[in-house]
Amino acid sequence: MPAAKKPADDETLEDAPFTFTVGGKSYTLPNAGKHAEQVPGGITMDAVANPDDMMIQMRLGFAMLAVAKPTPKALEALRSLPTSDMLEVFGRWMGESSGSSD
Repeated sequence: MPAAKKPADDETLEDAPFTFTVGGKSYTLPNAGKHAEQVPGGITMDAVANPDDMMIQMRLGFAMLAVAKPTPKALEALRSLPTSDMLEVFGRWMGESSGSSD
């Protein structure tokens, strides 16, 4: 299962990139929270109006990933994971970016 790294003590969750490991190599994704304002409003409205709809939440997450513009290598590494591992890493990325402790 891929590992994720928490921000360093001197970094805030708002500023810290998210680090994950695939095949022993570490990759980082930009912090989604810094780019959330660039997500189209309709996607955000749908997610807020339907917090229990996981498909809508995933659509919001993928929109945030798109506007965060991760490096091609990090995106390739994320996409290379089996679906369950990719969703786990993606969920942790979203949780850390929102300040969630889950």
